[in-house]
Amino acid sequence: LEQFKPTPSDFVSRNGIENKKIVLGISDDHFGTRARGKSTVGIIVRGGQQFSNKTYAANRGRFPNLETLAVFEDGSMKTFVSDAYTAQEYIDMGASNVFAFGPILVQDGKVDERLTKDYYHYREPRMALGMVEPYHYVLLAVNGRVEGQYKGVYLDWLAEKMLEMGAVEAINLDGGGSTTYVAKQPGEEE
Repeated sequence: LEQFKPTPSDFVSRNGIENKKIVLGISDDHFGTRARGKSTVGIIVRGGQQFSNKTYAANRGRFPNLETLAVFEDGSMKTFVSDAYTAQEYIDMGASNVFAFGPILVQDGKVDERLTKDYYHYREPRMALGMVEPYHYVLLAVNGRVEGQYKGVYLDWLAEKMLEMGAVEAINLDGGGSTTYVAKQPGEEE
């Protein structure tokens, strides 16, 4: 857990894009904060290693519902309800990373139908991660809660944007003040 304490920019500074170790860093699912606060963390796998196996029952009515996005060794991603599999089952299926936050935005190329029914329907800063095809991912970060500048967005808007960007699987991750992503710029040395 110690290695996940810094922000993505701290982690990149310490390990460095210039050292060819980091291609992309995101604030992800905020599991470190939940773990330190003794909250239910969700199904968490990082680098093929299980970090947490405690989650909520599917379709929890509170936020975050800890639905998952599994990233597989073949570069594909797939969304699942919170209790679909254990961490070990994901690892056995070939998942190298499993994020838990939610809700699911896009699944099998369709916007999650719950998002059309006032499901968590309020504006917030948002962060979404999705897959267009294996090894082709999209990220979307939206500002919010900045008086007079940014109001944030609804989850259904975020889902529609992910779909417009070509995502066939996408999940809402932690947004707000913790949202950071750092990427290697095109043309930087390999």
